[in-house]
Amino acid sequence: MSKGRTIKFIISFWILSGIVLLIQFFTALELEYRPANYFLTLSTITFVPLVLWLKKRTFERRILTIVTLAFAVFRLTAFYINYDGGGSWRTQTILFEHQTNSLRTVEYQMQDKGARGYNRRIVKRTKVLPLLSWNVLTKTDDLSETDWKKVNLEVNELGLKSP
Repeated sequence: MSKGRTIKFIISFWILSGIVLLIQFFTALELEYRPANYFLTLSTITFVPLVLWLKKRTFERRILTIVTLAFAVFRLTAFYINYDGGGSWRTQTILFEHQTNSLRTVEYQMQDKGARGYNRRIVKRTKVLPLLSWNVLTKTDDLSETDWKKVNLEVNELGLKSP
């Protein structure tokens, strides 16, 4: 692979990862694999500005580098705001399962915030891809019994010991 193609690949990867981040930030879509989010953020912060800075130092490249670094700071800020310094949301209990679509569930999830305790939420989760899901906050009172089957399946992804 030539140097020009490598740079184009890195910039394409950076743009794609930025689009994924923006979709996650402004919609209910969640990438469940936290190391992937970390890798996308790290690659944005390090690879692209370095490549752009090492290329010709023309005025356009310098402007593009400044824009790239500004976007990298935005990504890093969004990353830490989204995760609030804690872990990913983990399913503790699958409360309901959709009657006709097994990829749709209602789950009780918790997020470990370290010494600050846990965040809790109940979401309607639709699995889009193996590591990608669409999560919408919900109340169990709003569910119709004809569409949803109560399962109460303990998953305990956080590995908490029950009393």
